Amino acid sequence: MNFGEKLKKLRAERHIKQEDLAELLGVSVRSLSNYENGLRFPKHKETYEKLAQIFQVDYNYLLDEQSNFVHQVYRESGKQAKDDAYALLNSLTSLFVGGKLNADERDEIMRLLQAAYWQAKEQEKSSK
Repeated sequence: MNFGEKLKKLRAERHIKQEDLAELLGVSVRSLSNYENGLRFPKHKETYEKLAQIFQVDYNYLLDEQSNFVHQVYRESGKQAKDDAYALLNSLTSLFVGGKLNADERDEIMRLLQAAYWQAKEQEKSSK
């Protein structure tokens, strides 16, 4: 279960309206809706901490691979790298989930991402 599914489930189980939860978190209803639909995820660790407190769950329960990745990038490389990783993930999620690409186009994007990754690894090796 991803972050959005967990959030939606917890909110529904506790009969909390999106408007009320958004207000408690200090985000817009649209942002909260985007979280629940998997189109975005919180930028700040504090948002996850507030959610864990509100729903009385462990902070780590709320995290999924994307949010773990973004927080790891932040710890290792700082705020700018975190912002870049967040923007990239949001853009890719919008492309894949938004239905803007057909299967062949999604495959090509994955191929290009893998190629860029391996190219960066090679450049990193040669610069050492």
